[in-house]
Amino acid sequence: MVVKTKTNWLWPAACAACLALFVFAPREEIRGGKLKLTPFAREEAVETSPVFSPDGKSVAYLRGKDGRMQLVMKTLAGDQAVVLAENAGATLAGGVPVPSWSTDGNRVYFVRDGQIWQVSVSGGEPTFVANGGAVANIPGTGGVGFVSVKDGNRTLFVVDSPGSKPREVGSVGRTAGISQRISFSRDGQKLMLSEARALRIFDLPSLRQREVFPETPALGGTWLADNRHVLLSGFLSKGLSMVDSETAETRVIHTRTAHSADISPDGRQIVFSEGDLDSDVIESSDDGKPAAVVAGSRYMEQAPAWSPDGRFLAYRRYVSPTTTELVVHDRSASTIVPIARLEATGSVVYPVFSPDGKRIAYSYDGKAWVVRSAGGIPVAVAEAMSVSRPCWSSDGNWIAGLGRTGWTKIPSGGGPAVSLKSQSKDIGYCQWLGDSVYFTDNGLHRIPDSGGEPVRIGEPFEGDLMSASGDGATLHVLGRGERANQVLFVDRNTGAITRSVKLQTDGVVRGLAVRPDGQRIAAWV
Repeated sequence: MVVKTKTNWLWPAACAACLALFVFAPREEIRGGKLKLTPFAREEAVETSPVFSPDGKSVAYLRGKDGRMQLVMKTLAGDQAVVLAENAGATLAGGVPVPSWSTDGNRVYFVRDGQIWQVSVSGGEPTFVANGGAVANIPGTGGVGFVSVKDGNRTLFVVDSPGSKPREVGSVGRTAGISQRISFSRDGQKLMLSEARALRIFDLPSLRQREVFPETPALGGTWLADNRHVLLSGFLSKGLSMVDSETAETRVIHTRTAHSADISPDGRQIVFSEGDLDSDVIESSDDGKPAAVVAGSRYMEQAPAWSPDGRFLAYRRYVSPTTTELVVHDRSASTIVPIARLEATGSVVYPVFSPDGKRIAYSYDGKAWVVRSAGGIPVAVAEAMSVSRPCWSSDGNWIAGLGRTGWTKIPSGGGPAVSLKSQSKDIGYCQWLGDSVYFTDNGLHRIPDSGGEPVRIGEPFEGDLMSASGDGATLHVLGRGERANQVLFVDRNTGAITRSVKLQTDGVVRGLAVRPDGQRIAAWV
């Protein structure tokens, strides 16, 4: 049997997800909400994160294709879409960082697996720029800025020209929350990070910060040409809003669902993806019977994890634009129990059951947390985790995860963190088996739980370590690249891929968990 989550995009029902181009009257009337809708791209695919070229004649966006995301470019004149890069990469954290054009319009930057890449619009292979997340061009400079994590803080870096090394500017806040989009004002004097409840605006180059709280929450924003007003949209809220960054005055200009909107350089056009998000957990079998819903509601259910006995399924679900719940679903009794309630701005939460199934560990807001799987008060055991899914030692006394200075282990009851001395470029998932912590970083690696340098096991492969079999002999890896949407079963001792299972879904699989007996797979799509 296969358990998988499916994301439904509904506009219309026959379309998986659609980009629509909204053409406005002159900018003075935009704030009045006068719209004219023109469909732009309506393929049978997920289409999202559109951005205008500097001349306003083309749009780059991400398109789901065969279980992976492509970077695509299309002109407003309606020419055939051109694929600029394959495997443009959604993140396992669930976000899809918005691409960005270079200021001269010759290149497009995109984020893949926590790395920033650039590709020429005239063709050719993408080239690596830097490790980082959200990226945007800085008008008037020819450079781009991006946000990366350094010493537990989100840090702004600038690449002044193609090929130059990133230059650190300074901290733009703690790691709570993932910025899927950053935006520099048209005069290059301000930086905006949009989060669920606040706009964080930084003066450049001083990075003096102020917060603006618009009336409508959103997770994506971009500046208008007046360097004062911003356009907001987001997958956790509906519609489009114009916000005054000085007064927080908010005007809703479109009430239908809208995601990752961008405004043209002349301020007369807006492009955004439209579709209702709904992640449900469904169970499919090999006998041809229709799929049965395991966890389906009006919420978005994500990041599933099995209990050791296979009876319970833990996952997170968004219950409002600013709130996430961690829940445990009893498969035998069909009951769902919320065990933790979190703010969405720090909700990159991946639950993991302890070996005895009585506790759940997760990372949130830069800390490692533990809560009873039956419910209770979550306890922060250490401020040591970055964006990571922790893993338990076999005796349940320790938790390991990717911390601010590398792989770290923490007493599960609280206490000083112990560095294992090794850093990783990967997302930070692990399995603690025997006396070693296993992780993937261009192949399978292990590091002694007493500390030391990592050892690669077997040949390199692309994928993210997600779970392990009950006997610890087999590791379950979510494949990437040519193996996208495949579950790789990897021998723990040799690193060899013993078999693979293709998940039959048109969406991009962003996380999964195989039940310890190997009979069921929970996948977040």
